[in-house]
Amino acid sequence: MTLMLSFGVSAQPVSSADAAIAVAEQWLTLADADQGGAMWDQSFSFMKEKESRANWATYISTKNRLLGTRAAPRVWAVMEHDVNKAGLPPGEFASVLFYAPFANSRGWEKVAVYWDRDRWVPVGYLYGVGQPAAQQPAR
Repeated sequence: MTLMLSFGVSAQPVSSADAAIAVAEQWLTLADADQGGAMWDQSFSFMKEKESRANWATYISTKNRLLGTRAAPRVWAVMEHDVNKAGLPPGEFASVLFYAPFANSRGWEKVAVYWDRDRWVPVGYLYGVGQPAAQQPAR
């Protein structure tokens, strides 16, 4: 698998990539348990402004019906890092792409996190069947 990790100028500790992955994995545990509401509760305010709690819970339930139960551990494949990206609030974002076999299909999941003062906070989640397309719309 390909590892793409590019960090610009940053005041974060070296372990911040590991911390971002850990936050993403914890959030995916909630997705597996169909806890969309809890995911929304833990998310950064930017996501809450864009998506209602009820819609988010429906989005996660739909993922679980589509892919089914995860059949083996997830493997993270790619991590991207952006600072002050156009179209997003100022600040530092990272996204982690995971692959995993599910009961209904092989799937991918991408979790976005935002650096909020001293920790990574979840801010978005995409999923799909098979391999991800080159460009996915932000959710």
